[in-house]
Amino acid sequence: MVIGDNAPETADEIIKIPANSKITYTKDIKVENPVLWEGISWEKGADNSESDEGFFLNGRSYPLRGVNRHSYMAKVGSAMTEEMHQDDMDIMLELGINTVRLCHYPQTDYFYDLCDKNGIVVWTEIPLVNMIGTSQDFQEVTERQLTELISQQYNRPSVIIWGLENEIGNGTDLFNATANAQVAKAKKLLYNLDALVKTLDTTGRYTTQAVNRDYAMNQNNGDSVNNNFDNNIGWKSDIVAWNIYPGWYPDDNFYGTFEEVMVRKLALDSRPMGISEYGWGANVNQHEAYPRLGVNNLTSGGQWHPEEYQNLMSEEALAYINNHNEIWGTYCWVMFDFAVDARNEGGQIALNDKGLVTADRSTKKDIYYLYKANWNKKDLFVYITSRRWTEREEADTYIKVYSNCDEVKLFINHKSFGKMEARGNGVFIMENVILEAGKAVIKAIGRCDNDINEYMDTCTWNCKTPVRHT
Repeated sequence: MVIGDNAPETADEIIKIPANSKITYTKDIKVENPVLWEGISWEKGADNSESDEGFFLNGRSYPLRGVNRHSYMAKVGSAMTEEMHQDDMDIMLELGINTVRLCHYPQTDYFYDLCDKNGIVVWTEIPLVNMIGTSQDFQEVTERQLTELISQQYNRPSVIIWGLENEIGNGTDLFNATANAQVAKAKKLLYNLDALVKTLDTTGRYTTQAVNRDYAMNQNNGDSVNNNFDNNIGWKSDIVAWNIYPGWYPDDNFYGTFEEVMVRKLALDSRPMGISEYGWGANVNQHEAYPRLGVNNLTSGGQWHPEEYQNLMSEEALAYINNHNEIWGTYCWVMFDFAVDARNEGGQIALNDKGLVTADRSTKKDIYYLYKANWNKKDLFVYITSRRWTEREEADTYIKVYSNCDEVKLFINHKSFGKMEARGNGVFIMENVILEAGKAVIKAIGRCDNDINEYMDTCTWNCKTPVRHT
């Protein structure tokens, strides 16, 4: 039943379907004053003509920008209530996402309901992650998982992408005999899974992969994605996406800037390309003004994960993403911190800390507001970063604000410092600020053109080092 101003007349009828059987049911319903609903359309064409133009909705460019979401919450694990799932959706809607990747397994039907209700484009996937088995049983179980996922979510208007795998071959190469025994089977498995989707779903939805190995790419030869299983080049799917972590994991795949990594990856494949994962760890209780990778034990597995490093790297990522609408979808890793037993890093045990929000949902990290400034243009705001770094040892600093306003002015202890420098992509900064010893009340006021309202944020720091006047 549909409700609302443009709802059709209601129809309520009970149909009995015998076990292990199916029926075809047809009923005509009149729709008064019909309005075009937001249907999904992406004309990629036989010649892949739109691979360099990105995602389209009803003929309009509509870049998919969103997050990965694990179904996990601190203290309850995956046993989340419907209220908790609703709270997660509310946090994501405030952020301004238009898509979500439900990683790395099917999630509760209720969350799909929420995506349907709120018009969130869904990438859903099976738990085929990292390494694969070589037995016939493994392949049959994997195909059954995919069949069940499609059967369960086939009628979802929000679901447009079937995910076939995540990071198969992670950390391995095909020159290693042990790796080759498993990873070399991936091409055939992916070929079969893609064919299975085409059999089960004839609506035109897309298959994709989240890859982080070059040999999954078609090397700009579409014919490589075929049934020649003597090589392992070109794993089959309609579109493809990369998990990239420049400035984080010590992997040759990720050396260089965010843009440099993407230039290399885009050159490897002729299919429409997305970014399935990108992110950096952050502990909201660790802070450093000018963090650098490899210094002060700031590494992916190190114990120092200052929030400011996550800020800097995310700003770099968004500067690239915002200028590349041909990237059909980007999915920040990850929406919420989540448990990983084997991890001990960033001053926290058993936690992947790349989230935009803490695992208990109590704290939205700085970068939550960076993404909100870029994706949510309706709810105007200003947000002072590094706000939790309340005890300052150094007087010399900078002040940074994330905002979707047109301009931001800075005040410290009621003294105006004028307009902050607009760096673009929602970033405003004031360099070379000297704090007086003692309490510093930081206030930022934002305004937009043609809007008389002001939007304000405040926080208080304490500077322990007196300023030396010469």
